[in-house]
Amino acid sequence: MALLPPILPQLVNGIITTNQISADNGIIVQIPTYGNVSQNDTINLYFNGILVETYLVINVSDLPKLFMIPRNISTSGTKSVYYSVTDKVQNMSESPRVNFNVSQSQTAAGYTLTPTIIVNNSQANNVNYNIILYTLSSPTGASVSNVYLLFEALGGGTLGAAYGATNANGQYQLTVRSAAVGSVLVQATVSLDTAVTTFTDLNFVAVPVAYQLTTSITSNNNSADGQHANVIQARLINANTGQGIAGQPLLVYVSGPATYPATIITNATGYVSIYITTYTPGQLTVSVYLEANTSISSSQNINFTVNYPIVLGSRTVWLQHDVGIQKLLGPYNLTAFNRYTIEITREPSTVWNCQNNQAFNISTTSCAIGIERAFYFLDDDLSDVVPLRTASGANLSSERVMWFAPANSGYGVVTIKDWGPQNAAAFDPALLEQLEAEQIAERDAPKEETVSDELTEPTGLPTRALSSEQEALPQLTVQPRAGESENS
Repeated sequence: MALLPPILPQLVNGIITTNQISADNGIIVQIPTYGNVSQNDTINLYFNGILVETYLVINVSDLPKLFMIPRNISTSGTKSVYYSVTDKVQNMSESPRVNFNVSQSQTAAGYTLTPTIIVNNSQANNVNYNIILYTLSSPTGASVSNVYLLFEALGGGTLGAAYGATNANGQYQLTVRSAAVGSVLVQATVSLDTAVTTFTDLNFVAVPVAYQLTTSITSNNNSADGQHANVIQARLINANTGQGIAGQPLLVYVSGPATYPATIITNATGYVSIYITTYTPGQLTVSVYLEANTSISSSQNINFTVNYPIVLGSRTVWLQHDVGIQKLLGPYNLTAFNRYTIEITREPSTVWNCQNNQAFNISTTSCAIGIERAFYFLDDDLSDVVPLRTASGANLSSERVMWFAPANSGYGVVTIKDWGPQNAAAFDPALLEQLEAEQIAERDAPKEETVSDELTEPTGLPTRALSSEQEALPQLTVQPRAGESENS
């Protein structure tokens, strides 16, 4: 469809004055009627190429239609207006453009206030600034000095001054800052004649990002119990502004066994906290990296202390027939002469004790020689033990073994606790020396006999060979279990 150009009633000889705009509170634009106008046509009005208003035709009698371009964007200078029409099947037509000038009006005093942008497109960091130079002149063009100008920032921005007097050259220089990207409209008014006013549109651009990542420790030296966390706080900022950067993923790496989030996201101020727990005492290095650029990183060393008892873990185990100590302690690394307790939710039928310097062989489920016994017992069963050397529980053997009768077999929860190093006075050095000699002799002995696991259930636990004060590895008598086998 062919469209007529928009009509500007205030336009005279291609000029609209600021006095006219002030009186009418904006620029008036009339959209004329056009051929085939229809209900649900969409009219879009553009000012200087920017969409300023949209109107949906309800009745064909709506046209001609008046629109108002707001005063605060009707600044001095060259302008253009046009409109487009889009029908309900999305056919679109544009009108011819009307170009015109907005000119500063002269008052009775004859003042003319002319703004000139000296600096524009500064960074929106609230530090850098744009500059407007105002010149106040008489009708003859002479400079007018010592007249105050009043300033206002519309839509944000920070002015260098709210008012100021023109100098000997009739000029005043105004600085404007902004923390937001986009335009700031500055209004200037002559104090002696408020009808003399101008609007100047400034633009602020995004600040280049220079990522800076820092970390600090907010909680440290907590217990290595898997529950109490050490805390690292990370912050990501733009080094050019000092402002935090939100919504950025950070990668976390910890140098040892620990529980922690692998990825974290900075909050609205660029901060994020990292919670780390572990079961392993000592120092850990926590490194944090910017996911978008891993060359940007920060690290901190944190420390976990020992707070006994330490729960090494709880797990569900199938308990049937012979259950050796390797099966109970297998997943854990044990420290020599630390005390460990073994808690089991299912009671064994009894506890067997291999004799004659034999240890239980988990692979053959039998008592055998040539296997080094490695535990000191603090009770009459397997619930309280002290390993005699540092090793994985899977590689340590003892002469004691739990036995679960078929009626008593099933799943049980096994919990292992480390109670820490024991007082040296709790051990008999002479007894330990004797035990070590016996173990060496057993290891070097040429015999390889095996005692079958075809044992009968004893009526009760045997008595220790040594006194309870000595807490020695006992030499107990094994009785055969008549009629029972490993798979019964």
